[in-house]
Amino acid sequence: MRKLFSILIVSFCFSLNAQSYIQMEVITLKPGQEEEYLKIEEFFSEVKKLAVEKGLQSGWAVFKNMPNDQNKIEGLTYPDYMVFNLFDSKEQMEQSIDVNSLTNMAHKGKTKKKVIKKMLSSWSSPRLETRNYTYKRISNTEWGLGDFRKGLKMYGAPVQQLDENYVNYELEFFKKGHDKQIETKERGWWELNEIVSSSDNGLKEMTHIIFEAPGPMWGKIEYPEPTFTERMMSENGQKTRKMWPHFEMELQYFAFNN
Repeated sequence: MRKLFSILIVSFCFSLNAQSYIQMEVITLKPGQEEEYLKIEEFFSEVKKLAVEKGLQSGWAVFKNMPNDQNKIEGLTYPDYMVFNLFDSKEQMEQSIDVNSLTNMAHKGKTKKKVIKKMLSSWSSPRLETRNYTYKRISNTEWGLGDFRKGLKMYGAPVQQLDENYVNYELEFFKKGHDKQIETKERGWWELNEIVSSSDNGLKEMTHIIFEAPGPMWGKIEYPEPTFTERMMSENGQKTRKMWPHFEMELQYFAFNN
């Protein structure tokens, strides 16, 4: 990455609600701490399941970032994992939650109290750095990938808006092409999000972020040459944004409303 990615039929943001808000953690681990980090996420997966069940949030997911030197962003540590907490509204996101109480409730009768206490006090120990972002959904295609499952691959791209017409180009031109690809199963998903806030160590130039996934027919369909209008729209649309290289990530844990 560059100064920055039963059956559940869900979006990457895990909600089709246009008012969805998402808190994203971009995590770099200390050397040799991956196993310990995954133990912590496994422990808190029970807490997140309970949070979703109680309506405190609409979803949660942990993705492993797949290493690629070409996607590094100058000035930022390369992320190992990305965690997403999903909310149906800003109000739901901003509500106060007693994490200690919720954790004890989720692990009651399953986990020793001393283990719970240790996890609550040391959850950040494996992390070298965490960059935090909050973003909200602007638009998305339909979900065309069936079951949401461990190992699902998704792609993300940080974007900087360079022109006031950027979002209009995404929605009125590029998204129409993505919608057609959903119909032909070449694309499995696409979404556009606007960054609301970021931590001091975040990629401040990023104004939007795109997440998408290929479908089973990706790269197998031949299209006619674009018309003059399509070519000009594409060229002019690309001038309204700066897009860092896509990064690939793979789903490890998740919890959602059925």
